[in-house]
Amino acid sequence: MEDAIKRDDTALIAKKLAGCKLQLQKGNIYSCLVDFRDALEKLLSTKMLAADEREFTNDINLFQKRLSDSKTFKDVY
Repeated sequence: MEDAIKRDDTALIAKKLAGCKLQLQKGNIYSCLVDFRDALEKLLSTKMLAADEREFTNDINLFQKRLSDSKTFKDVY
């Protein structure tokens, strides 16, 4: 039963990604990157439906593009 898909875990990943976007918008790069790392770690360890995995992969790619285009990120790094 350990291999069962838990929808709560995918909701947590979505919440972490939303937190990343909010922190980036506020200009809190460190908090943004910490949340992003947590979301990626959770994503790698969570079993999910293929459709959810594709959606998260797309969201992560869009977020990485937004992060790399951010003036605050460029100023810090």
